[in-house]
Parts: sequence; C-alpha cells; structure tokens
Amino acid sequence: MWYAYDQFIAGAPVQDRKLRSDGYVDIKVDGVWCLEHRAIIMKELGRRLTRSELVKHIDGDNANNARANLVMKTRAEAAKET
Repeated sequence: MWYAYDQFIAGAPVQDRKLRSDGYVDIKVDGVWCLEHRAIIMKELGRRLTRSELVKHIDGDNANNARANLVMKTRAEAAKET
C-alpha cells in the first residue's frame, strides 16, 4: 500500500476511484488501491504519514475529501476528542 501513496506523492495520476462500504473513498494509483483522504494530505506534506498521525474529516463525512474538510492530527490529539 505504501507504494501507491509514494507514487501519488510523486505525481502519478489516479486511475480509478471507488466508494467503500464503510464510507471512505479508495483511489487506484499505478495499479494499487489506497485511501484518498490520506493520499491528499501526504501529497501536500510531500511525505508519508507517521504511525502517530491520522487524517480526520472535519464534517464527519468520510467521502468528503475536499482539502478544506481534512485535518491531520496525532493519535493523542484525536483520542482527546472522543
């Protein structure tokens, strides 16, 4: 899976897009599927997320991957919200 994120960060085009049953959107990059919301943030950062970083949807809609609706948080920050 990291391969697809690395390729997306490097500028590879999205080949396909699908809505999963859990409400998240997967994108296909260079033949490999990955989560769109994570890929968007990684591309902006120019790096992979660390194990302690999460991407949250501000409005709670897991299919709304508009950049303005995504925020990166640490796992500790996210845990304080629940």
